[in-house]
Amino acid sequence: MKNFIQEFKEEHANIEYCCYCIEERGNKMSCCSENHFVPFSDLDDSTQMEIINEEYDTYFGMKA
Repeated sequence: MKNFIQEFKEEHANIEYCCYCIEERGNKMSCCSENHFVPFSDLDDSTQMEIINEEYDTYFGMKA
């Protein structure tokens, strides 16, 4: 059974995030006055863990 971190990384690998504020792109054409979005998998490890911890905290009320 995969843990939350592994599953999140696999499921969100191709979801794009703003390079500046790390907000999920969703349906936005630009963010932070720019059009610089990258897939989750291209973010550095610490940024990925920041996003994962925020999501985990939202789901379970604690850090991953």
